[in-house]
Amino acid sequence: MPYKKPSKQVQFKALIKKASTNFELFAKIVGKIKLGAHQQEWIRVCQEISDNPFGNLGYVIVAPPGSGKSLIIAVLFSAFMIGRYPNEHFGLISYSNDPAKERAIAVRNIIENSSEYHLIFPDILPDKRSWGTKSFRIQRKSKTDFHPTFRAGGATSSIVSYRLSGVIIDDPHDPKNTTTSEMKEKVYANWSRAIKTRLLDGAFRLCITTRWADDDFAGTLLLKEGNDWEEIIVQAITPNGKSYWPEQYSVDFLKDKEAPDPETFAIQYMGDTTKGTSGYFKDLATYPGEIVRVESKLRIQTGRIDHFTTDIRYIHPKEGELDLLIGVGIDTALKDKERNDYTVMYVGGLDQYGKLWILHREKGRFMLPEMQEKIIEIYERFHPYSIWIEDAAAGTPAVSELKYKLPHYPLVLQNPTQGGKRSRALSLQPYISSGDVVFPKDTDWYEDAKYWILRYGSAKWDDDLDALFLLVSNLITTTHPAKFDIDGRLNARLIFG
Repeated sequence: MPYKKPSKQVQFKALIKKASTNFELFAKIVGKIKLGAHQQEWIRVCQEISDNPFGNLGYVIVAPPGSGKSLIIAVLFSAFMIGRYPNEHFGLISYSNDPAKERAIAVRNIIENSSEYHLIFPDILPDKRSWGTKSFRIQRKSKTDFHPTFRAGGATSSIVSYRLSGVIIDDPHDPKNTTTSEMKEKVYANWSRAIKTRLLDGAFRLCITTRWADDDFAGTLLLKEGNDWEEIIVQAITPNGKSYWPEQYSVDFLKDKEAPDPETFAIQYMGDTTKGTSGYFKDLATYPGEIVRVESKLRIQTGRIDHFTTDIRYIHPKEGELDLLIGVGIDTALKDKERNDYTVMYVGGLDQYGKLWILHREKGRFMLPEMQEKIIEIYERFHPYSIWIEDAAAGTPAVSELKYKLPHYPLVLQNPTQGGKRSRALSLQPYISSGDVVFPKDTDWYEDAKYWILRYGSAKWDDDLDALFLLVSNLITTTHPAKFDIDGRLNARLIFG
């Protein structure tokens, strides 16, 4: 029997039926859009979620501004999931209530007014008793389910008071809630305490975002919950130098965006929060093992009189004996407006050849009594010749009190440097890049220190580099005692080799 091509009406019905379970087809029909190549991974993610909504799936999609992620995922995918799972409850989070409301209205308008949507999901009808702009309910079989089908709100608002079957987080940040580390931290805290705890077992999680900093919501999410999320990054300029979406943006247009502010472009358009080639530091020089401090009593006889002194040596298993001049740099959280920052203390030793060996690091949110105890511990252990502490320009009472409580310790209060934090990083670049400052890679704190130093300028906390600046800027410019001869004069041979 010869093949008879189905009529257009039959083909159309088959297409509509397929669109009820195929998100790509749904997006093309209802959204009336032509998908870009960069959006195919998003379609794949949405399809996986819709086929297994309680599979405990989590995705972080990073893409440039204007890439179409909100339309496809926040609006079209939300409408698709409501149609496919009408008895579930879904949430949408944005950086504030207003954009969340706008997305909720767009979803609501599709359900209420789209003829294509009605063809694909004919049984989805608004419940006019609960048809608001921030939350709404569709008609459901259960008459006792009073929870909204869909509810939207800002990233730091208390929007969730019911169990969610899935949540979409659409751009949790804007310039306002990324201005301070405290505000960025609040976005994640609201997620972990008020939203995540109300997800049903296995509920899907889908975050779509443009990156703002290393410690923004996506960065913190991946750092703390990385095993539970798959990250997908769309870069505005592809590795082969082409536009990620040539139908919308030419590569010349994107390069014009990059030219005036390459750091912002690297973060927001390339998803590179280390700022790519514009980062201050590429890596840290390290040494293996531990430098051990050895004390021994020396007997010096002058005539018939014996004098005793303490000989202090520093021994490294590979480098051997090191003649170290010890100092400490401390950036405190006692300064005004830094109540949420950490106090970081770096102990380092300058050898006779000009290399600075980092020996120890303390980090914590210390109050004044705890900080005092830490300084005493460090002094008893290392006996530094100087301890530099940054003080506010006008003098901070808490830091001044620290010096008052430890009058016999070599505490030196220093005002912040002129030029701000950028000048600090630039002044440290030659020393760190050349390997003149080396870190003990086998310590339990090294990886944390490396993380914050290499991401200085885009990460949440800058205390590590601030404390390091105090140590390095003071110690590495000091003339080592070995450069002086027995009469206290500089020995040119020792200085110049």
